[in-house]
Formats: sequence, structure tokens, C-alpha cells
Amino acid sequence: MDGRPDRPPGSSVAARRGARLSAGLLTGAIVAGACLVLVAASAAQPAGNEPCPGTASGQASAQASATSPAVPTPAPVNAPATPTAVLAGGEPVRAASERSVVEVRGVPYQYAYYVNGARTQVRGMGYNVAYRAWGWDCAARAARYDRDFSLIRAAGFNTLVGWDEGEFDDLMLDKAQQYGLGVVFPYDLPPASDWSDPAVRRRHLERVESLVRRYANHPALRIWGPANEVTWQLADVTSPRSRAFAEFYATLVERIHQLDPYHPIVYRDSEDLRFQPVRDALRARDLEQPWVIYGTNTFSFRLGELLDNWPTADFRVPLLVSEFGLVSYPRPERPEGLARMWEIIRQHEAYVLGGSVYAWTTEGIERIEGPFTDYVFGLVDGDARPVDGALDALRAALAASPAP
Repeated sequence: MDGRPDRPPGSSVAARRGARLSAGLLTGAIVAGACLVLVAASAAQPAGNEPCPGTASGQASAQASATSPAVPTPAPVNAPATPTAVLAGGEPVRAASERSVVEVRGVPYQYAYYVNGARTQVRGMGYNVAYRAWGWDCAARAARYDRDFSLIRAAGFNTLVGWDEGEFDDLMLDKAQQYGLGVVFPYDLPPASDWSDPAVRRRHLERVESLVRRYANHPALRIWGPANEVTWQLADVTSPRSRAFAEFYATLVERIHQLDPYHPIVYRDSEDLRFQPVRDALRARDLEQPWVIYGTNTFSFRLGELLDNWPTADFRVPLLVSEFGLVSYPRPERPEGLARMWEIIRQHEAYVLGGSVYAWTTEGIERIEGPFTDYVFGLVDGDARPVDGALDALRAALAASPAP
């Protein structure tokens, strides 16, 4: 039993933290906080809850209020959820520069990650906010992105990883590009959905197609990131539910690549424990390709064992550490511990494309108190002040390990 509550259908603002205990260390998953319903805290969004315009239009650069809106208190877990609005159409976003071209080159298990022809590495920050869902207006969001993204980039990170697709609109991507940050663009696929239902499949496929058509040419885009820890939450990898999801996921991956062959796709899940249904569905369609990535979310030093053993895991795709952090770890030792986790990632750069620390702020989408929430994982508080030495330790570790 993984200890996580069931997640209500339709939720678009949720994240999963897992903790595992193996050979006396972490093995099962303990997840804090699934569905959080977020209440409005500022001026209304544009009419129809359309995304904030990008900075090229000038509309989002209006002066924000001196005090940013408060982060709302999450509703109880399993309260009725409010889905994030997604664009009804798919008109390509207007960007100030040409689209990015992101490639993963190589064969199992020798891979390299390239952005616009230059080899690099994902140095990711889990950006665990939902300002749009919280009702912040465009000016307040722009001001907060200016603050956060400048600090994240100055610390040596180059990629933002998220969970709420509604946050990743024109404004957010333009601001990321302004500060030299790429994005792993998320899309939530609720595990509780009936993935054998053609109507459910069609609805999510159309929503994803809309987002791909709009943002495929944005220069900040790095990787498409639909789904997070779905087969982990479905638990039984042999169940019809797991197989139905995996078959849909393979269809989705194939369609994304048809629409946008210039950016890879990552499937994120808990460690290396339950990827088999997704692997098998991809393999059946010959989709174990360099442009399909497996993302492991790992919150213990089992990370080293997992990365060591990836070439024998029988999943012939590149690997990304899509979330890393430390559960039940002495707080005074966290800075050294996270720096050590980055070093483990760096030592496996032959087939690991990089890693993303969880997470930026204690005032995030899992802001409820508890041992496995943003209260514990956040690197900075609501005023962007480091809560301990972890951010500086990661800054130093990144600086000491030049990208390949």
C-alpha cells in the first residue's frame, strides 16, 4: 500500500512525491498530497481564462501591484477538482525568435542531448507553482516570473519542469526564454480516468494536440512531458487499466511526434518500478526511440543503483532524472545530500540526460504540512529566500560540473 489518497478525475493541479524503502532503505511509495483545489487570490484572468499574452505583445509587462497575491490555502485532499482550462484552438504562438530544435542522439545506452545543435544537459528545477490556477493576474505573474527565473538561472539551472499545463502559457514560456531557461511542458493524465473509454482518449488527445500545435515552435520548449507517475498509481502493471493507459500513451506519443518531430517526449514515473506497461506499448509500435525518454522520480540514494542498472533494465530509451530529492533525511545534511545526488547523475552522463531537483518553493502546489510535501522539499520560501544551504550547494555542484 502506497499511502497516497485516490486522485479525483479531472484534476489538473496535482503532483506525486514517492518515497521507497529497499533493503532497509526506502521501498514502497509514500505520497503526500494528491489533488489540491486552488482558489482565486487576485484579479481575474483574461476573459474565458485564456492564457496571459506573451511579452512580445507588451500587455503582460504592465506594472504589477507592490504586493503579490497570497498563495491560497489548498482545499482538503479529494475535494471536487477544477480542471485547468486548455486552449480551444491551436493557433501557433507568436515568438520573438525561431523554434528550438532538441535532439537526443545515440543508441542504447549511449545518448547525448542537444539543443539547437549544441550538446548540453538538463539541469532542471521543479517549478511547483500554479499562479494561473490560483487566479493571479498577468502582471503579478510576470513580476513573479522575473523574480524566480532570474534566481533559478543565476543558480546554474537551465530547464523548468512542471506539472500543471495551465501554468505553461504564452507568458510563462516567453519569460522562460527571456531568462535563458527551457521548459519540459507538462500535461496531466489523471490515473483515475477510464483509459479504455474512446471519449476519454479523444478528449485528452485533442487537448494535447491543441497545446502541441500552439507551442511546438516556441524557442523555450525543450521536451514534451505528458503524464506523471500514472502506472505507479495504477499499481498492478498487469491490470486492464494499466494496459489501457499504456496503449493510449503510445498513441499519444506517436501523435505528438507526428505534429512536432523537433522535440523529444518524456514519460515520468516512480523510480524504475512500474514502467513495464508503457515500455511494452511503446515497443509494440517500435517507439523505443532516442526521442522517447524515461523520467525517473527518485527520492533516496537508491538513485545510484537505479542509474547503474539502467542498461540492464530492458527499456531501450535514454534516461532523465525527472525529480530528485531526499525523503526522511536529516535536514542539516540536505545540502550535501542533494549535491551528492547531482554528482551521481553526472557520473552517468553516457545515457542519463540530466536531472531536475524537486522543488523550487515551499509555497507550492503541495503546500500542506507533512513529511513529503513542498514544506520539506522547497529550496526557497515564499519570498525566494533559501530555507537552508541546499540551493547554494546545488549552485556549487552545477558550477563544478560543466555540461558535456
